Amino acid sequence: MSDTFAASPARLRGTALGAIFASVALRRGIAVACTALLVLEKLVAVLLPLIFVKLLAQGTQGAQGELAPSMLLLALFCAAGVAVVCLSEYREVRFLSILQNAQKALVQQALAAFHRKPQAFFAAHASPELTRAVNRAAWSVDAIFSIGFFNILPTVLQVLFACGVLWVHLSALHAALLLLMVGLLVSMTYRSVNTQQALYRERIREDNRINAVLADSLVNAETVRAFGGIGFELERLSARQARLDVAWRRQQTQLSAGKCAQASLIQLSQFVLLGATVLASTGTGIGTAELGVGLVMVSMYVAQVFGPLESVGLLYSSFTHAFIDLRELDALTRDAPPAPEAKAAADAPEAPEAPAPAPLQAQCVSVAVDGKTLLDAVSLRLPARGKIALVGPTGSGKTTLARALTGMGPLSAGRLLLNDVPATPETMLRHALYVSQTTGLFDDTLEYNIGYGNREVQAAQLGAAVERAQLASMLKEREAGLASPCGELGARLSGGERQRIAVARALLNARPVMVFDEITAQLDAVTETAIFAALDRLAQDALVVHVTHHLEMVADAERIFCFAGGRLAEQGTHDELMRNRGGYAALWDARMQALGVRPLLGKAA
Repeated sequence: MSDTFAASPARLRGTALGAIFASVALRRGIAVACTALLVLEKLVAVLLPLIFVKLLAQGTQGAQGELAPSMLLLALFCAAGVAVVCLSEYREVRFLSILQNAQKALVQQALAAFHRKPQAFFAAHASPELTRAVNRAAWSVDAIFSIGFFNILPTVLQVLFACGVLWVHLSALHAALLLLMVGLLVSMTYRSVNTQQALYRERIREDNRINAVLADSLVNAETVRAFGGIGFELERLSARQARLDVAWRRQQTQLSAGKCAQASLIQLSQFVLLGATVLASTGTGIGTAELGVGLVMVSMYVAQVFGPLESVGLLYSSFTHAFIDLRELDALTRDAPPAPEAKAAADAPEAPEAPAPAPLQAQCVSVAVDGKTLLDAVSLRLPARGKIALVGPTGSGKTTLARALTGMGPLSAGRLLLNDVPATPETMLRHALYVSQTTGLFDDTLEYNIGYGNREVQAAQLGAAVERAQLASMLKEREAGLASPCGELGARLSGGERQRIAVARALLNARPVMVFDEITAQLDAVTETAIFAALDRLAQDALVVHVTHHLEMVADAERIFCFAGGRLAEQGTHDELMRNRGGYAALWDARMQALGVRPLLGKAA
């Protein structure tokens, strides 16, 4: 789809309208052909009343023995009716490829934009809100094409052609009256739709909130069941539904009032045009038969024009709603202006792609979220290879630093240096891999989840990663093996199985910097020891950083950094920190006591 995006104008690139414009531009031949079919269809449609009136005139003249011309006109009238339908359907079929490609481009563009967003964005926007916004925008593409190209534009052509015929066959007054009444109807519709837009936005906001409550409740189904919270969930949902009911009633009331006013104006228009035809025949010697033919022609053109216009309010309302949905999606995908620190990092020279390990340094790194400081002016230097540990009590800043070091979290101040060159978050995302304690699993097979991120993984590599991550026994228990489904968010797997899949995935996507955040918290001691042994082998060729509370597993680390209150409290080897008798020693003693081991001053045996 990169060609699709490139075809959009620069000022629209990256927007929903840009994706739509590009899809049309890349298939401009089909678009031109469909437009020609549309014009042809309306020309045939505007001939129908003329053919019928000609047929009626022949009948009123009482021609004897001249059935052939009448039958020919009748056949032509029926054939023209069929042609209008066939041309319309053929046009829709030809245009379908443009619609499909526009929807695909829009969804892909939105998904890519969401994945470039920082974690704070997903904290502020629930997943159901985002998926609903994408789905609504995708269907809005259909609305824009079907309403704009297949309804509004054809109606405009119909009005112009009808005015031309009335001018030629009746009078300029008839054409002027038709344009006047259409203009009044469009003006009324425009004012009504402007009110509808505000009411629609309000309804959509309440609808999004309901979907967020539903998703939140289902994701926490186990907690709801454990605490008997079904009643709480229904009350929460009912409160949201009540607000939606109010917003929906307000919108429907305004819409119904607008339809009634519109119907009154359409009937008035018909009265005015037919009345003008009757008045024009007074005193001109036009017979009853000719007057009847004129009234039939006016009635048919009024029906042709005002038939579609009866729903123009709803169509225009849907058309504007579609643009609202597209703008809502643009607001979600639009990049926020960077913070001063982030801009400074972006302006720094880009660190080179380093296929080999390189020293990593943090200089006065601070991270604050919602006014709360999570990391305060932390500076440290990490070697190119080896085993490093980040430890400390809960909430001390370990995970925040781990995410910052790998480009997964934004910096409020400070900078990162890779090989003594300032590195942007994008550089670190390519150079480092953060493996979270919360394993992200897709609703797909074990093979897909283990090999995720590595498009060129070979069967032998996959097998080796499975063995090193202690997954072989789990696969033997499943009849489908690697083809076994994981379920939504890994629902078919245990917590330990999910963590081992995360380790296997990381081994297949090894980078110069590997950060593991509590990735063995749900494993038994035997499996945990085996996995740490596998990661120790990885540390021979890369920098492996462990964030953990299991201090016994990192006591042999080359360097241990101990955090407290968002600051780096102390650093050193295990023996050095134990001799200091500071925060690390207190954590070690507490951990040994929890394991039933007598606290030692030296390295674990």
